[in-house]
Amino acid sequence: MFKVILRSVCVGIATLVAAAFLGIFVGLPITDFLTKNVSHDGDSEVGWDLVTMAHNLPPIAILLPLLVFAVGFFFGFRYFSKSLARK
Repeated sequence: MFKVILRSVCVGIATLVAAAFLGIFVGLPITDFLTKNVSHDGDSEVGWDLVTMAHNLPPIAILLPLLVFAVGFFFGFRYFSKSLARK
């Protein structure tokens, strides 16, 4: 049973990593495409203040990674439990 839980945790972590890569490689091109038509007057710079961004996040943003992990853990647990029952 410990192996099933450990494998499920690994699937949950892999799901988080996959969601992060998907967000980066799909989300950034979409935002780049959506902001190409916006005209900028003069030179402008964009800065990232991570503390301000963290304080302005809605509470659901904290729960979203937990939800993604839980979904991956659930599917991994179901898959590995079925393979354990077949043996």
